[in-house]
Amino acid sequence: MSKDTLTVGELKEFIEDLPSDMMVYITSNDDMPIKAVIDISSEERVGYYKELYLEVECVN
Repeated sequence: MSKDTLTVGELKEFIEDLPSDMMVYITSNDDMPIKAVIDISSEERVGYYKELYLEVECVN
């Protein structure tokens, strides 16, 4: 899957059958290609935006 953005619905559909104890990593093609998700938060402003935030740190 190659997209600029991903909706929560698309994420839920993709992960629905995965084990709950599976580790989550964010990968990229920059200088630090693997990042571990260390926190999750969300923010919703009715009529303006609904966003999910994944805080990451680089994995050595």
